[in-house]
Amino acid sequence: MKGMIVFSFAWRKNGHSPCNVRLARAAKRIKEEFEEQGESVLLVAQKSVSLALRGLGAPVHYTVVKYKYPGRTDTEDITAQAADFFLAHGLTHDDEVVPVAQPIQEIKAYQEVRRAGFKTWSLLKLWWKVGRIGTDRK
Repeated sequence: MKGMIVFSFAWRKNGHSPCNVRLARAAKRIKEEFEEQGESVLLVAQKSVSLALRGLGAPVHYTVVKYKYPGRTDTEDITAQAADFFLAHGLTHDDEVVPVAQPIQEIKAYQEVRRAGFKTWSLLKLWWKVGRIGTDRK
């Protein structure tokens, strides 16, 4: 079993940010690659990217909607919530967790997944698999 945490980027009050749509597509693509290899994936995502994932037909097992600091998305808090969910649902620290994030945020996400005690890919492989996410002019 694998775990995946999808971090949102460039939130919009109305509609989906194109960044979150690209993150959702990358997460879905990586999830499907795992499933083709016979691996099941527990998918955790922040609310705004979770909505985009659901729109693409990728079921999210846990959506992070509450933060330790209201109004602030905190990579540490999201990773901690995901780790609690993973451990409660059968993932162990011997299992792999893939953080999917905008490359600027990927370094912090990678560090937090490692700090939580999970194995993950190298940063280079993460950047390669996630691909270009870009920014949102709005």
